[in-house]
Amino acid sequence: MAKTEKYPPPAPSAVGFRLWIEDAEREGFLRDAMALRLTLRDAAALRRDNTLPVEDISYAGGTMRYLGVQVIAGGVERSSLDRTPDLTPPPPAAPVKKKPAKPKIRK
Repeated sequence: MAKTEKYPPPAPSAVGFRLWIEDAEREGFLRDAMALRLTLRDAAALRRDNTLPVEDISYAGGTMRYLGVQVIAGGVERSSLDRTPDLTPPPPAAPVKKKPAKPKIRK
């Protein structure tokens, strides 16, 4: 029988994401102008990574942020760093004006 080689465990995905963010910063992008688009699996792994400092992940304002970069989970086949996301929320819908009720005429 052939002896199987043991490979070191893969680096946590958070390390790779940190490198992506730091590379983009060196290229002149601001963290507010970036978004991590993660697969559901990678987003769950990032949330469960107990080696990360508490300060690295925040959930303020209803969105998850890693190192100040917005995390968008799901909808992609491979995780990536979007350096110029269109994160501007759509304008609020104009309120629908109701017509005043017609008065009832009784005969």
